[in-house]
Amino acid sequence: MASTPDSSCDWLFVYGLLKRGQPAAPLLCQGHRWGRGCLSGFALHDLGTYPMAVPAVGSIHGEWWLVPQALLQALDAYEDVPDEYRRQAVTAPAGGRGWIYVGAPGRAAGSPRIALADWGTQPLFSYGTNLLPERLFSRCPGWDREGWVAELPGWRWALCKRRLTRPASAAAGLIPDPSASCWGVVSHLSPCDLARLDDVEGVRLGHYRRAVVSVRHGTDQSLPVFTYLPLPHRLVHGLPVADDYAAAVVAGARQMSLPSPWTAWLVDQCQSLSDRCRAPAGGHRDRGRLARSNGRRSRS
Repeated sequence: MASTPDSSCDWLFVYGLLKRGQPAAPLLCQGHRWGRGCLSGFALHDLGTYPMAVPAVGSIHGEWWLVPQALLQALDAYEDVPDEYRRQAVTAPAGGRGWIYVGAPGRAAGSPRIALADWGTQPLFSYGTNLLPERLFSRCPGWDREGWVAELPGWRWALCKRRLTRPASAAAGLIPDPSASCWGVVSHLSPCDLARLDDVEGVRLGHYRRAVVSVRHGTDQSLPVFTYLPLPHRLVHGLPVADDYAAAVVAGARQMSLPSPWTAWLVDQCQSLSDRCRAPAGGHRDRGRLARSNGRRSRS
């Protein structure tokens, strides 16, 4: 991932057929992919075989690239500027000028708006064991192992439901609370991988439901994403948390670089319920075990 742009390159935000893995991605072979991101001030519309961004209230998902300035001329031709698209200046990640291709006036009229503003993948906010990269990748093998940190306001994190595979222990869930917020990671999954994850999370069995929530990324960007919410009849408080579950949550928070105060709070929450797993004659557990759980940072 590049951190600073070359003087001979321009920032470009792509959101459709130019994204990695999409049909037109080879056109960017002379560029350098900086990573996934989001851009405020636009909406995505579905034109059938490709999307189109238009200025609007909201934010869209996509990728930032650094491309040679000469390549922009070729991309202008590909995007049929100015008849179908126009190249509009935006603020790049480093604070300088970047570009995005937006629909010419009236071009997207009548086309449906893409609900989650993400073309080809679906954004998912993870806050429990899916924070751990190897855990999410084992469940979603098509995941690109990228993710960015986001805050979900209006929801309180809690160990508040029975674990699907071990019903005597607790799993994480979110409870509506206007005064609270939760930190997690947004990943972008293919529809097939998201369907697999639905099964792992017990959606068809009535454990969680996949719902749309709005997360904050950066200072002022609010984006709609999916997350898993426990069904009300599955809520239960006071269950102990298993060590493997707690360790996965904490290790994932550390590897994905969630805010350190939040990670410390997770350690405390997991430890308080982990203590209840002690057998009466089982001896003393090492209270520092969760605090020491760590791992290599995931590529993001």
